[in-house]
Amino acid sequence: MKWQTKPGVRGSAPSITGRRRRELTEEQIAEIKDAFTIFDTNGTGRIEARELKMVLKALGFDPSTDEMYSIMSMVDKDGFGTVTYDDYFKIVKTKILDRDPAEEIAKAFKLFADVNTGTISLKDLRRVADELGEVVSDEELAEMIKEADRDNDGVVSEAEFMKIMRKSNLF
Repeated sequence: MKWQTKPGVRGSAPSITGRRRRELTEEQIAEIKDAFTIFDTNGTGRIEARELKMVLKALGFDPSTDEMYSIMSMVDKDGFGTVTYDDYFKIVKTKILDRDPAEEIAKAFKLFADVNTGTISLKDLRRVADELGEVVSDEELAEMIKEADRDNDGVVSEAEFMKIMRKSNLF
């Protein structure tokens, strides 16, 4: 387990220069397609509005009812309450490319960090690795902490986590 989830995978967030990437990775495209296929059980190339909301949630978005009405008013031209794959893809692509990287990194930090200390320790990394079923030695986890821990206090603060995640170009 590394700070970077998979080598070579890039996110859609700003690069170090602050410019957003405007394209999805092959992995993201595959994930978007797979999510649609799960809900398109009869293979029509269309999903219902309620299924669209579930797909968006599965992909990490939580659209409000108003947002869903707005989306459907743009894409459901025939009034059947369904969304084609092409329209779905455009919706999800836009949402992914418009994500705020700082917000995404902050969410990721909260998944790792201890709620009491607001930092990530070796114990926290061990917990996450175990929850994910990752086989990682304590030495490897300690090396991850050491790599991110700029002030040498033995834990990773949110600022340190933000810095290493931006450096990884995942966000």
